[in-house]
Amino acid sequence: MVPTVAILEEADREDEHAAREGRGRFGALVRAFFAAGLPADTVMYSDERCGEAEHRLNQADAVLVFVNPVHNGQDRSVLDPMLERVARRGTLVSAHPTVIEQMGTKRVLVDTEAMTWSLGDAHHLDGGPTSLPAFQRRLQEGPRVLKQVRGNGGAGVWRLTWMSGDAGASTVHVLRATDREGGAVMPWAAFQATMEQYWAGGTWVDQPYRRPSPDGMVRCYLSGETVAGFGHQRVGALTAGPGEQPMPSTPRQYSPPTDPRFQGLRARMEREWVPALLDAVHLDADDLPVIWDADFFWDRPARGPERFGLCEINASAVHPYPDAAISPMVAATQQRLSSAARA
Repeated sequence: MVPTVAILEEADREDEHAAREGRGRFGALVRAFFAAGLPADTVMYSDERCGEAEHRLNQADAVLVFVNPVHNGQDRSVLDPMLERVARRGTLVSAHPTVIEQMGTKRVLVDTEAMTWSLGDAHHLDGGPTSLPAFQRRLQEGPRVLKQVRGNGGAGVWRLTWMSGDAGASTVHVLRATDREGGAVMPWAAFQATMEQYWAGGTWVDQPYRRPSPDGMVRCYLSGETVAGFGHQRVGALTAGPGEQPMPSTPRQYSPPTDPRFQGLRARMEREWVPALLDAVHLDADDLPVIWDADFFWDRPARGPERFGLCEINASAVHPYPDAAISPMVAATQQRLSSAARA
């Protein structure tokens, strides 16, 4: 019997008929699966249509998940249990909720701090009685970036700069990654009260603010353990701090894994960092999604070697991706389905 593949995406992102006919944003991927002898279909997801999606996923041998974890105010409280049920029935789920939890949230910045890709000084804030005072002490030493553990597209990411107020009052400059203009100065007590409202919604990670270099940022796309392409851009978010001119952003430019600029990064990812990541987060190579990415600050100093520092890992809704990544995604899915059939 020929295995089948389902591509799970958000119901409100595009026309369902176009998606199922291979004309949507995953059309090239659907056609590549068919060309490889694996029938593929798009399954639309929303919490309201979870039962319908689960029924269709149970009929597939593999599902590739492209659902934004924090889109339109939703979370993963309905999606994750459904995907876990589908996986228990024997369907290959990429990326599995457990895998996302272990490698695809901002917590990975703390869990991999011993790795050479780390920028260092990352901390997990759990909302306990010592969390904010300890964060305040770090903030007084220099600007910090506060990141909600789950989020993407800049949601839940703030840059904070400690400032002195009149009559000894403490103030902080607050800049959200989604702000199109500069941030605002507010009393530290008011910001602390705001943060306490957020603790019920999840935990946070903080690390020192690092202004991007002119070299920009590099997104390294991987299929399993293998680099499948790159994206390069300058990101101006969070650069409009107190008294600073914002850095303009540029569109992301995609390139294949053979891009000569990033062969050093490719070698380090495949030979050093992916194995070290698996050890740090207690996963096996077959647990890795068939498409995921790691964002890096890129710096080429006038003297010394180039430097790549990890910004975040994305594993739950990796799209868009380079065209060069499609073939590795299909091959990785085929390989895992073949391994499951032999088991």
